[in-house]
Amino acid sequence: MTTSNNNNNNNNNNKNKIHKNIKCTIHSNKKIKLLCLDCNLMPCCIDCIADGEHNTHKYRKLESKDLSLIDNNLKNNVYPKIKETIENNKIILKESNKKFNEIQSQFYNNNNFIKNEINKIQNIISNFKSDIEKQSKEIYNNNIIINTTITSSIKQDNQILTNIENNNNESNPNDINEIIKQFQQSLIILNNNNSNKLKEYDCKMVQFDHSTIDLIKNYLKLIYSIKDNCNNQFYYDEDFQFICEPEGNNEPVEQQQQQQQQQQQQQQQQQQQQQQQQQQQQLQQQQQQPTPISPTTTTTTATTTTTTATATTTSTSPNNKKRKNPDSDDYDGSDGYDGHDSDDGHDSDDDSDDDDNNNDKNDDNNNNNNKNKNGPNKKYRPRVLSKITSNVKTLHIHCLRQELEIGCIPNTIETIFLKGGYNQRLLTGIIPEGVKKLQFGRMNQELIIGSIPKSVTCVALKGGFSQKLTPGLIPETVLDFKIGDTNQVLMVGSIPNSVKRLYLFRKFNRKLRPGIIPKGVTELYLGNKNDVLKVGSIPNTVKTIYLEKDFNQKLIPGILPNDGFKELHIGPIELKVLEIGSIPKTVKRVYLNSKYPQKFKPGILPEGVQELHLSGKNQPLMIGSIPKTLKSIYLEKGFKQALPPGIITEGVENLYLRSIGKVQIGSIPNTVTSVHILKEFNQTLKPGVLPISVKHLHLYDFKSTLTIHSIPNTVDNVYLNDGFSQKIMPGILPIGVKSLHLGDIKKEITIESIPFTLETINIYRGFKHPIEPFISKNIKIVNHLKRLN
Repeated sequence: MTTSNNNNNNNNNNKNKIHKNIKCTIHSNKKIKLLCLDCNLMPCCIDCIADGEHNTHKYRKLESKDLSLIDNNLKNNVYPKIKETIENNKIILKESNKKFNEIQSQFYNNNNFIKNEINKIQNIISNFKSDIEKQSKEIYNNNIIINTTITSSIKQDNQILTNIENNNNESNPNDINEIIKQFQQSLIILNNNNSNKLKEYDCKMVQFDHSTIDLIKNYLKLIYSIKDNCNNQFYYDEDFQFICEPEGNNEPVEQQQQQQQQQQQQQQQQQQQQQQQQQQQQLQQQQQQPTPISPTTTTTTATTTTTTATATTTSTSPNNKKRKNPDSDDYDGSDGYDGHDSDDGHDSDDDSDDDDNNNDKNDDNNNNNNKNKNGPNKKYRPRVLSKITSNVKTLHIHCLRQELEIGCIPNTIETIFLKGGYNQRLLTGIIPEGVKKLQFGRMNQELIIGSIPKSVTCVALKGGFSQKLTPGLIPETVLDFKIGDTNQVLMVGSIPNSVKRLYLFRKFNRKLRPGIIPKGVTELYLGNKNDVLKVGSIPNTVKTIYLEKDFNQKLIPGILPNDGFKELHIGPIELKVLEIGSIPKTVKRVYLNSKYPQKFKPGILPEGVQELHLSGKNQPLMIGSIPKTLKSIYLEKGFKQALPPGIITEGVENLYLRSIGKVQIGSIPNTVTSVHILKEFNQTLKPGVLPISVKHLHLYDFKSTLTIHSIPNTVDNVYLNDGFSQKIMPGILPIGVKSLHLGDIKKEITIESIPFTLETINIYRGFKHPIEPFISKNIKIVNHLKRLN
């Protein structure tokens, strides 16, 4: 007995010595001291902890009794996963090789394409070179003819003159005919000044415009681009369930798919045979009727069978709304609201929430119908999602019966939608690091701290989200936070300080006491239909506020912060939410949607506002409505009010005219120096409408026609922007214009239309008309690579 005890003691001592001397496989000069409790008892040394990989994890000291525990864990848990990982890696390797083969094929196609396109360019240059050489050769050949003619003529003249000179000594003075002949020839040749023939030479020199050559070089960089040729969407529709094999079923997936296809083909053949038999019977009946009273109409009912290899569709409820195709241009990867202003506002989050709730019921019925067939607790194995290639970026998951495991979602996914009815506990690690956007619908399981990885920067809570927002649940990496219908009370710390943009959707009904919105928020989107704001609810760090479609809370003075708030966007809301004092004096820019119904009395817009955007007929202006601090005013699409003198205050410098009811002399004050006439403008610019203070005039493709004296002669710069389609007649550009800026205009500029005071012509990208042959050499031409905006 004593010997046995001694042996046990020796074994224990040996284990103690062994476990104290185990070296770390990562840091070979360090000993294993600890076990990480958050990483399945992973052995760690001091450097492992210091490196940060196990930062914030829990760990304990390695003891001798842990050796057997680690051994059992290795045999029972790790070894089976090794085999599964090897199989997964084989699939990944196969997909990788397939993808690389596609890339290799694309590479060769690219090379051929590059060669063909560059050959086209080289052919153009070669033809251009040939044209220049041809012109040069023609000039040279003409000069050869001229030279030959001059040489021959001079030689002939010299020969005649030499003969006359030689005959002069021997001539007979009595030979009057010969004397007259020589005299006549001499005078003709002497009067013919051969030096004048030198002017017949066509002396030309080829010159190249190096500024244009530099421009062509820069344009050559723009003729191609290298774009992503991969499909970045992988979408699971709400009506689809993943097919996973039940326990004990080892039949390959490919064989199951073949069987399904064979069954469907047999069904289609049977249906075709039945249809043929029906048609034959109908023909026989028609033949048996010699005098038909009315034409016979044959109706064929076709049955369509959809084949899916990895999903089954069982829902036929009429409540299921048709979803947008993820591959279509208008699919935005989300369900409605995105927080930006439009004429019609936004589809709020609750519209999609209702869809989620309806689909949840349908999916519950489907799952009950398929429960016996597929089993209620099947594993959602990683090898099912291993078919998702690395180019897939978006994943939608709805109500599932399968259990998600760590590793089943590849870390290449960037966006995940957990739709309404998602019924599983979201453990740490299920959502992998790398996911950036995460949307939650109605969930049946409580979220835990750590379930949202730190790579996530955007979180949306929609569809009746009912989980408690414990401080720390949303990580400090989130920049965009969107909250819809929730029955949980928000507390200080529920929204992390890292959030920069906060969205409150239509059904949001939680009171926002001071401190709930953190001081890190700089943009706030309010679309709630309930009174949730109090004085102090919005921190002074918020710089921009959007009042969205369904916002209907009266903004009493003090609700909008008085310090730091700079920009207010008022959307198509129905309630008159503003009163004098609602907008603090710190606001510099105000945007009014066309459907906002409130009349602006003096004082609504406070002194301090410098930029105003008006886009509707529902905001009648009166003298005093516009503050004296305003510098820029934009009359946007839909603004159809008349502008009698005095509405726009002295002090405004920049005016943008897109849509307006009536403009008259005096409507635009003498302080305006820059005017933009935009596309929808349809008023006649009578002489005097533009004041003499205007120095910069920007003209777009507006509908009315310019007339002589429409533009005052005090304008220095005229900008004809892209799309401008009017013919500039002589006198339209007044004497006084010094600089002309030309974009992609539709009509040519003639020399008669250019005033003699013009000093510079600026040509921007897109301009296609000849200009240099028609202008004076005193005018400087400046080429720009950018477009004229």
